[in-house]
Amino acid sequence: EFLPWCKSAGVLEEGEGYRVASIEIAKGGIGKTFTTRNTLDRPGRLQIDLVAGPFRHLEGDWSFESLGDDACKVSLEMKFEFSSALMGVAFGPVFAQISNTMLDAFVKRARVVHGNR
Repeated sequence: EFLPWCKSAGVLEEGEGYRVASIEIAKGGIGKTFTTRNTLDRPGRLQIDLVAGPFRHLEGDWSFESLGDDACKVSLEMKFEFSSALMGVAFGPVFAQISNTMLDAFVKRARVVHGNR
């Protein structure tokens, strides 16, 4: 609900320290679904790796660095390459914008849920 480009999302599999999830993204009439394996390396890292979708390569790394009891520094690094040049031309700018705004969307949501600290 807080990611305007996210049409649907769901967990397909869950195990100790990981989840396999699928997300359907849509923006400007263009939509694609992809699946990732999301591995939690507690306390401060979440690794994202492609399982299936319109990419040749997709990986992401969320990191959470404690700044005391009430704050943390959050960073996100995404690397991706589409499975074809045509897919990259058609969907590349949309996905780049989505990945560039994802961190801000999560920070805004955390403030709604947990308040400004």
